[in-house]
Amino acid sequence: MQDSEDSSANIPAIDPPQPDAHRVDDRQDGRLAWLLNEAHQPVDLAQALESARILKRVLDHSPLSIVVINPKGRIEFANQRYSDRGGHDGANLIGLNLEQIDKESAPRPHHKKMWHAIRNGRAWEGELLSQYGNGAMSVENVRIIPVLNEQNQLTHSICLREDITQHKAILDAMRQSESLYRALIDNIQLGVMMVDGDFNILMVNAGLERMLGKESGALEGAKCQIAFSHAEFIPEHCPGAECMRTRSGVESRMRLLRDDGSTGWIHISAFPNFNAAGMVSGFIEVIADVTEQVAAEQRQERTASVFDNTNDGIMITAPDGMILEVNQAFTRLTGYSQDEAIGNKPSMLKSGLHDTDFYQSMWHSILTRGSWEGEVTNRRKDGSIFLESLAIHAVRNGDGQLLHMVGVFSDITHLRETQKRLESLAHYDALTSLPNRVLFADRMNQALAQARRHNTLMAVGYLDLDVFKPINDTHGHDIGDKLLIEIAHRLKQGVRSGDTVARLGGDEFALVLVDIANTEEVGHILSRMLDSIAEPVLIGDLNLSVSASIGVTLYPLDDNDSDTLLRHADQAMYEAKQAGRATWITFDAEQDRLARTRREILTGVRLALDRKQFILYYQPKINMRLSQVVGVEALIRWRHPVSGILTPAHFLTAIEDSDLSIQIDRWPISEAIRQMSVWLEKGLNMPISVNISARLLHQPNLDQWLLEQFAEYPDVPPGWLELEILETAALQDIGLVGKVIDACGRIGVTFAIEDFGTGYSLLTYLKRLPAAALKIDRTFIANMLDDMEDFAIVEGVLGLAAAFNLKVVAEGVESASQGNMLMQFGCNIAQGHGLAMPMPAAKLEAWLPNFQLGYEWSLSTMRLEHEDLPLLSAELAHRRWVDQVFSAVDNGNHAPCITMDIHGCGFGRWYDRRGREKYGFLEEYVSIHPIHVAMHEIALQLLSAAALGESDKVLALRTRLLECQEMLMAKLDDLRVAITLLKNESDTVY
Repeated sequence: MQDSEDSSANIPAIDPPQPDAHRVDDRQDGRLAWLLNEAHQPVDLAQALESARILKRVLDHSPLSIVVINPKGRIEFANQRYSDRGGHDGANLIGLNLEQIDKESAPRPHHKKMWHAIRNGRAWEGELLSQYGNGAMSVENVRIIPVLNEQNQLTHSICLREDITQHKAILDAMRQSESLYRALIDNIQLGVMMVDGDFNILMVNAGLERMLGKESGALEGAKCQIAFSHAEFIPEHCPGAECMRTRSGVESRMRLLRDDGSTGWIHISAFPNFNAAGMVSGFIEVIADVTEQVAAEQRQERTASVFDNTNDGIMITAPDGMILEVNQAFTRLTGYSQDEAIGNKPSMLKSGLHDTDFYQSMWHSILTRGSWEGEVTNRRKDGSIFLESLAIHAVRNGDGQLLHMVGVFSDITHLRETQKRLESLAHYDALTSLPNRVLFADRMNQALAQARRHNTLMAVGYLDLDVFKPINDTHGHDIGDKLLIEIAHRLKQGVRSGDTVARLGGDEFALVLVDIANTEEVGHILSRMLDSIAEPVLIGDLNLSVSASIGVTLYPLDDNDSDTLLRHADQAMYEAKQAGRATWITFDAEQDRLARTRREILTGVRLALDRKQFILYYQPKINMRLSQVVGVEALIRWRHPVSGILTPAHFLTAIEDSDLSIQIDRWPISEAIRQMSVWLEKGLNMPISVNISARLLHQPNLDQWLLEQFAEYPDVPPGWLELEILETAALQDIGLVGKVIDACGRIGVTFAIEDFGTGYSLLTYLKRLPAAALKIDRTFIANMLDDMEDFAIVEGVLGLAAAFNLKVVAEGVESASQGNMLMQFGCNIAQGHGLAMPMPAAKLEAWLPNFQLGYEWSLSTMRLEHEDLPLLSAELAHRRWVDQVFSAVDNGNHAPCITMDIHGCGFGRWYDRRGREKYGFLEEYVSIHPIHVAMHEIALQLLSAAALGESDKVLALRTRLLECQEMLMAKLDDLRVAITLLKNESDTVY
């Protein structure tokens, strides 16, 4: 209770005592004399005293402690209740200071406010903690009532005290109980709502707010329909209204739509609330969220419906296998009623067709994995056998304990029978009963997997009857079918048990032969098969004979998938047909790979032409004596988007027999003419030679096509274009080629025979071919310094060119030594990597201004006449002799067939005969002899030291022999110079 500083307005005034001559003496028990009416009227003293005594008795029996004090704080009256609470004698309290007594009994700071009010003559009310005389503490409600006279002066203060200790305890207990009750109500999962008779919500707990999705405090004081504003709720028909009408509890289930849009179900229990008069004042609802329960019930209903109405048989058993429940489908499928099945075990259905291991495996799977699925053959009540597809699942509780098992099965007897019939139709040929294409593919895949796994040989064959169609057309399909049936029987008899023979359709059959020991075994099997097929077939009066062609491929020699193997066997079968029939041929995997590669290249080249991926590189032709570029050879290149720049070696061979070769031949010519025109505009005069194939060479009207190309670039002289043809191509039809060369020559285009020396190179051919130039093949140039035969060929080609007045170009020059030798031969024009690499047009333009041959290319500036060429061959012969000596030493052959006679070696024979006849009078010739003799002597010593194993001596002698060889070569150079000076001839430049 709070303090009240001024409550005098509510307290009836008690007039203070007035001094009077008739005042009752205090000693005459007149402690309340001041309470008597002291007016000037006469007073009945006895009556007044009696009234005072009565009043005192009333005050003494009051539940309140009453004390009256004067303005000085002295007690003037205290009732018995106050005396008793402090353990005082009431008579002894009069005149005592009340504040002092309070401090002794209850020295508490709470009393300060009270005494402040008393001293100031103000009313006050509050709660004080006080101590009784017996030491007990109490809580008192205290009121101070000031008594004022007519002048508004304080005459007395009345102190009323009420002991509320027990009342406070009760209130605290009630508050605690209410707090506990509220905490309990708010934390239970149920919703609680108290509603009055007008459907106003008096109280809701937190559980209901959570359930309905409401904010805390949103429902209290509102109408109860607010709580269910989104539900199908009518206040007059709600459970609360019903329970108020019936004055008894009501239960109901209601669909709920929460504020967040979610739905659910609630169960409401409503109870009437009665007031003190026994009248219904409202109701209390206890609400439970039964959404999951409703869902479970619905699931159970659906499960029960499925259980009773499914076409699959269902049985539920205890952990020991005892049947607890079966559905109607179980009865229909097995013939056993529900009563017959329940209490029995599934073994009642056993057919006896499964062994003990089958059921042990089934139970092991159920107990370890929790389920088993498979097919079981069982027996119905009537004894008939049926095949069922069965699935068994173990049901366990949360602790893993097995509760029961559920078996679901269906009768698949008819399905399997139908499936077998369909498989037979799908996998076997209806006429011959052999496997068809589908089954053959499956068996071939299995055989292929086995061959891979065991690394064994497997054969795939493709067989086609050779003359079946005429027989079928002549005698009819009925006779043809009978013939096919007999051939199929013979084929099946001709293979082993693990092999497969299939009919693919018509008169085509396929074979798979497994676990073949070797290719010879395949040949024996196929040969026997062909002999068996060739035997006459008697059908009625007809005696028919057929043969077959077989193609076969062998895995892993042909390492491909099954479809590819069969296709390869089919290809080989067609080759057998072309080879004359009645035979078998093995597929050539390498030949097929080359064919596929060729097809891929053809496709790529065709696309490259469309996408303009071809370009020309230009390799200069150089006059080595003048260090001057006299022309270029155009070389086609493929700018491949993946592989980069490709040379003709990557694609020309693949397209040479196709129409693409004509386009590939024509494109470089057109491009070369265009490039010459571009160079002319830049002031560069550069003849170009282009290679063409025999196919283009034999095309009609080549000269007319060339005229069309030059017509597009009239500034280009046709004489700047040279067409190079292979010698072998020119010799295919020399008469036609001669005419083509003549026709093209009339418009100015010239021809060169490329790779001269690799063909027949007969004089009559050169005479009939009006070519302008010969190109010595690079293979002869590469070895002419070391190989006498190649040296002789180069010498012979140069002789033929001189005889027929043809210019000569040497191909493949890689070194200055080769170039110098060619210039001594009189061949000044050459091309090769040693001179200049092929390069694109732009790079060639940048290269030309800076071109200059090095010093090493001018070491042999003289040219020998044809009659002096034996000097070069003699030099080459001596080099070869030295190499033979070194080879004999290195190989341990110390008695080689090497001519050690100074007059018998090749160089000695030239020196003693032709050399002496022509140059014996020259000093340079005479000075050669001592060196030649010394070399033979050193060679003999070297071979002897090698035979004796004197390695140090061998090394020294090798060095001396090389030194003498260099001296000999120098002397020969001197001799060539002397010969040149002797003849006093100037160089001839081509």
